[in-house]
Amino acid sequence: MRNFTFEFLSAAAEGDEFSPSFAEGYAVQEVLDAIERSVERGEWVSVE
Repeated sequence: MRNFTFEFLSAAAEGDEFSPSFAEGYAVQEVLDAIERSVERGEWVSVE
C-alpha cells in the first residue's frame, strides 16, 4: 500500500506536483454531489 500522506507532504515540501491533485479531487466531489442530488430528486441532474 502506498503512503499517500508521505508522498503528498514530500511533493509539497519539494514544490512538486502530487496526484491526485486538488483539481482532480474537486472534480470527483462535483460528480458525487450530483449523484446525491439525483438520488434526492429522483431524476437526472447536471454536474455543476
